[in-house]
Amino acid sequence: MTLHSASKNSSQTPHNSEQETYMYKETKVKIITVFDNSIALVEDENGEVFEVEKDALR
Repeated sequence: MTLHSASKNSSQTPHNSEQETYMYKETKVKIITVFDNSIALVEDENGEVFEVEKDALR
């Protein structure tokens, strides 16, 4: 149930955005969630998860 509650808090990002890829420093990444509409938690092609500024995604 905790995971379900957490997903409600991240409703700022549409669920389909997880399937869209973006570029961050020449690396393809997928958005997992966005915090405060400015910091994105992303996953790269190697499965590494890290935070980036949302504006840095192309």
